[in-house]
Amino acid sequence: MDTTSKVPTQWHYTNEPLKLDESERGNFTRSKLQILIKDTDEIFYDKYTKGIEVSLVNLTDSTVSIVVEENHLDLRKQVYYNNEWRDIESTGSYECGLSYWIVELKTYEYFQSTLPCSRGKVNAEARYILRSANLPIITSRTFESSFNLEELLEKI
Repeated sequence: MDTTSKVPTQWHYTNEPLKLDESERGNFTRSKLQILIKDTDEIFYDKYTKGIEVSLVNLTDSTVSIVVEENHLDLRKQVYYNNEWRDIESTGSYECGLSYWIVELKTYEYFQSTLPCSRGKVNAEARYILRSANLPIITSRTFESSFNLEELLEKI
């Protein structure tokens, strides 16, 4: 998967798919779903926590259904530690059935989530992956990050 694409210039906070501007469509590889990351100083998850914006963009020729939980994609953050990719975060799991719904992403639409941006004592390359029963595993580009060893989740 090509993960070097540019991030859309207009980002929104919503629980509905957004349309990719025509001027931005040439920045992407067609026929793929892509995870895009926007990590800048002005993004906040909440009042006190730095955030990172992660979007799933549909560049296929068909509508794609994705499961959304509490306005988040089912993403895992991974770090490259001891020569392997290890999970450190999840967007969570919600027990209430009202927290889940299906979003239909048409061609050139994207769904955005703002996630907390962890920081720690160990520097590492990081990435996000999307695991969904009806989609192949989708991986973002890598980026510099840091984490604490206590955040490492058990191997899946």
